[in-house]
Amino acid sequence: RHAQNPAMADTKFLRKRTEELLRITSPDAINTAGPSTPLSKSKGMKVDRRTFNFLIDAWAFSGDANAADYAVDLLRRMESLASSHSISTVTNSTIETMPGSTSDRRNIQPDVRSYTKAINAYSRSGRSDAGEQAENLMREMENLYNSGENPTVRPNSYTYTGVIEAYANSGAPGSALAADRICEEMIRKGKE
Repeated sequence: RHAQNPAMADTKFLRKRTEELLRITSPDAINTAGPSTPLSKSKGMKVDRRTFNFLIDAWAFSGDANAADYAVDLLRRMESLASSHSISTVTNSTIETMPGSTSDRRNIQPDVRSYTKAINAYSRSGRSDAGEQAENLMREMENLYNSGENPTVRPNSYTYTGVIEAYANSGAPGSALAADRICEEMIRKGKE
């Protein structure tokens, strides 16, 4: 799937699209834009979960040294947009503010795939803190799920596997034990 999409390996393209998406969804852009405010260079980019997930996933497979940072920046922007009172969508080079209804927020709210893709970015990063950062994201998912704040982020086997891989690929002291601990937790929770 990733080999079939050359855009996922083009870090210049990814950086440009990511920066554009973050720019047009920034609080300043949303607060100052009106329904017909033209956006330069937006090219009709649709602001929804699918667009964010595509870019997060693309960063995970890009091989770029800063890929995990870009992926998490995108995830954090999704969280911010989902919790705001109005959601913006970009069409035909304009930002249109839609009512902040529950369905609008669900369209941008990160789900288990969004978080797991960001975790995968850590697992492929080669960073020494990758395991710890990936586990922190998984714990965040658990908290959001258990509190009822976001019922779509219950960690699944892919999430756990991503955290285990992040520890395994980090090379940090104690990472093998941490990976084993996460594996045991996944097995235990699978039996609950």
